[in-house]
Order: sequence, then C-alpha cells, then structure tokens
Amino acid sequence: MFVDPVGTGFSRPAAPTYASDFYGVREDIAATKEFIRVYRTRFDAWDAPVYLLGESYGTWRASGTAEAMEQAGEHVAGVMLISGGIPVGPVASREMRAALFLPTRVATAAYHHRLAADLERDTALAMREAEEWGRTVYARALARRDALPSAARQVIISRLARYTGLDTAAIDKKTLMVDRRALQQHLLRGQGVIAMFDTRQIVRGEPSADDRADEARRHALINSYLRDELGFKTDLAYQGLESGWSASGKARDPNAEWKWNQGDPVAPIEPVDDGPPGGAPPWVQRTFAANPTTRTFVAAGIYDSLNSCPLITYQISRLEPALRERITFGCYVGGHMMYEDRPARVRLRRDLARFFDSASP
Repeated sequence: MFVDPVGTGFSRPAAPTYASDFYGVREDIAATKEFIRVYRTRFDAWDAPVYLLGESYGTWRASGTAEAMEQAGEHVAGVMLISGGIPVGPVASREMRAALFLPTRVATAAYHHRLAADLERDTALAMREAEEWGRTVYARALARRDALPSAARQVIISRLARYTGLDTAAIDKKTLMVDRRALQQHLLRGQGVIAMFDTRQIVRGEPSADDRADEARRHALINSYLRDELGFKTDLAYQGLESGWSASGKARDPNAEWKWNQGDPVAPIEPVDDGPPGGAPPWVQRTFAANPTTRTFVAAGIYDSLNSCPLITYQISRLEPALRERITFGCYVGGHMMYEDRPARVRLRRDLARFFDSASP
C-alpha cells in the first residue's frame, strides 16, 4: 500500500483551516498512524504483519510512525529507510557529521575527474583515506577551529582541496567546511552545477526544450498511471508535480507552514548543515525499546549529496550492540534514487528480500 499523506499528491485537508492539524512533524505522524489503523480495521488486516517504508524525509515519517504504533500496542515488524539517513538522535557531533560527509565529496570529485591521479586510481581507497583523516584529524580541528593557528588552518584547507577537487579559494577559511552547495557550485569551475540528488549529473543553465519535453512526458506518464491504471478520477492537481487549485481554493504550501516540533518544545531549534532544523529524535531506539523484535533496514547512495554512507555507519556503531544487530545497512552506487541504476536496483531488491525474511514474525 502506498499513501500520499495530507499535503502531498492528491491528499489535502478538507478545508484550509485544518492545515495546522497536519502540517507538523508530530501532526503528520499522528495522521499517518491513524490512517494505518483505519485501513487495517476497514480491510480486516489486523493479523497482517506491518512493514513501513519511507524515502527521503519519509524516513522521519516511517520512523516516527513506527514508534507511535508501538506505543499504542500496534506491532511493526520492520521499518525501511531509503535515502534519509537513520533517525537515532544526536549520536554524532556536528563536527563528526561534517567530517563523515567528506568521502561522498571524494566520490563526486573522482567521478568528474577533479582529483589528483593517485586518488583517482582507486576511488574506494581514496574514500577510506578521506574518512580516516576526517574522523581522526578533521573533526577534531573543526571542534577547535576558532583557536587553530593560521598554519594549521592552511593545512586543513589544503587537505580539503585535495579530497574535494575544489580550489582552495572556494573553501571557507573561517568555517573550514565544504558543504554540498559549495561542491555543487564550484567543482566544475563554471562549466555547470552538480545536481543535488545525483552528483554524477550536471545542470547547465536553464532547461532546454528537450528537458522540458522530457518533463512533460514524465508528468503525462504519471498522470496516466494514477488516473487510468489505478482508476483515481479527479480534477485536482497532484501536488509536487503540478500547480493548480484545490477544491477549497488555491492549495497552501505545506513547506511554508510546517512545524518542526519533533524535539523538546523548550529547546531552541537550530539548523544543521545536512538536515532539517532541530535534528531527528531517537525514533529507532524508542521503537526498539518498545518492541524487541522490530528490525530496521537503511539504504543510501554514494552520489547523494544529502546522505553519507560513512556517517550512517558511524551512527549505527555508536548504538548498543543489541540494537546494532537489528539494523541492516546497504550503501549503493547511485544517487538519492539509487534504484534508477539497474545494478543498484537489483542489489536493493535482493537486500530487501533478505530483510523481509529476517524481520518476518
């Protein structure tokens, strides 16, 4: 079963005044949990094992809903998290997060042939080298960057340039950070911009006529599938693909009204470099604590600027051994939608089949 939660696709509040009942992390989780309860009741599916899958920010929805269901005594057999990291709370410092995104920058720079020859000879080895340096040197330097002497600061900048393929002039001398935006804008030195979801792709200026035609064909294909094959007849616009008016007036933008209310309501909400403000609560640990048999599957692509395989590995390693054993992690040669690459799709399918076997009641 696939569902578009309220505010996405064809799903909308019955009236604009109800938007605040759905447009927030906690509200979204509550609505998703209630939808599952109603579905299982209506179709007499209470004996069927429940598996939740979320992609990108949907990993938050899946993880948060799993915890909410377990707290209500509704068992979840497994949770699958695709290209959204793993919500285990702040087990990695901001400095370590930045350091462990470095190997993904190496992979991107190597793909576009922006690294030194000795690094490009073996990309996997270069990524491991960058990860080791990031964990043992770079993260520590970031933790005391305001006190770093100029000579040490320059050493860090030079090493960052070596691993990212950027000119030293493109690296922020104060923060010593290379975020995804810096790599997107500066790696190709004016020849194009690196795509966010798959850093192997290049965006050059405005979309061409062929690009717009391809986009129109994709929209037509999806609309045909939804309205013809699935038989969902409506004149509403599919939010996320189309612009249009809803039955109750012009559609409101959930992003503009969204409440990041997943954390301590008293604590200030601070943005993080590679995630939403406030960070993710430890939904995985809470779900595991509520049910000792629930398992979690995590997947990420090495060319996804929004995710980091080494960071996920590090986060899992910081959990207690009994919790680590219930998590399966796959890192794939692909982008945010790693299943677009056939080899990654085949491997992902095989890994998920094994996960279902391991998580089956």
